[in-house]
Amino acid sequence: MKQTGLAGMGGPLLCGLAVAGLLWASVAQAQPTRNVSVEQLPVAQLQAPPSDLRVDIWANRADGQYLPGESVQLQIRANRDVRVSVLNVDALGRTTVLLPNTHTTDNQLQGNTVYSLPAPGANFRLQVNEPFGSNLIKVVATTGAHPILDANALQRVDGPFAQFRGNTRDLARSVQVVMAEQPQSEWAVADLFIDVVRSRAEAAPAAVAPAVASAPDTFNLQMLVDRTEYRVGDRMSVTLTADRDCSLTLVNIEQGQNQATVLYPNRVVESVRLRAGQATVLPGADSALQLAVLGPAGPQTLVGLCSEETQPALVDVSGLPLRAVYPVLTASQWSALQQTAQQQPRTARASVAFQVRP
Repeated sequence: MKQTGLAGMGGPLLCGLAVAGLLWASVAQAQPTRNVSVEQLPVAQLQAPPSDLRVDIWANRADGQYLPGESVQLQIRANRDVRVSVLNVDALGRTTVLLPNTHTTDNQLQGNTVYSLPAPGANFRLQVNEPFGSNLIKVVATTGAHPILDANALQRVDGPFAQFRGNTRDLARSVQVVMAEQPQSEWAVADLFIDVVRSRAEAAPAAVAPAVASAPDTFNLQMLVDRTEYRVGDRMSVTLTADRDCSLTLVNIEQGQNQATVLYPNRVVESVRLRAGQATVLPGADSALQLAVLGPAGPQTLVGLCSEETQPALVDVSGLPLRAVYPVLTASQWSALQQTAQQQPRTARASVAFQVRP
């Protein structure tokens, strides 16, 4: 595996990550400081159109916890040649563009190469500062040549990074428009969460060692729905195919809602195991369950997490509130589930968006 850096030019730079907080993909229930705020949700829920393009991001601490003054180093990898934009959304919904920036204008990545931001030996570093709490990093990768954000939507502040002028709903809408206007391009997104904490003991048990994060050993998971638009009450069918045997967790996210509905596993179907190279249709023809599309109307997203472990990322659903037979997660619990999956080195992720009409 090759590795290179996304370095800056010019004199020394100390980049504080407080104004546009930094984070890494989601939280465990025992870690209450990692919460996706309402302001962050539109960006956290932003998904790419289905394709075989994949991008990963991870940080130099596997636990995702940083004290003020500590430095963050990001690692980014895509499975194809792409251009990437790295967006940092703090808990208040303020968005800063970490890449490209005035010190690193080249955001072109070669496929299957690990890039560091900043690169080892670069003249700047990403330093964590207050306020305490969680921040979200969104990586958007594309095979297209056009920028994902209009320069007129950005404003310069102190330092090399631009800030997005609007709120996160404006940001998510703007990126979705660009994706729709470039159907010939392929897209992929990845999320990373980092917690700024007073002490690491407040967010994790003391017995947990601060291990250094390693590159995830990802594999392909493809997911299709039978339609791209449904009316409330319509039945849905989902087809999934994985490169490896894996245990599935399937979650439905409704835009604007501060919760996620777990479709599988549920109170009736305790586990779904996908077999490598074989298409699995849910619900199956002999299933006692049917997937009925629920409101409210608007965009919704299915997210699949499939682990090579014998158990799915979400194992115990007995203590969760239900929506019919389907467990319901709060935003923080959904974040926790994503982080659990990201910290498992052999987990694939896929998502598909669809519209619900009244």
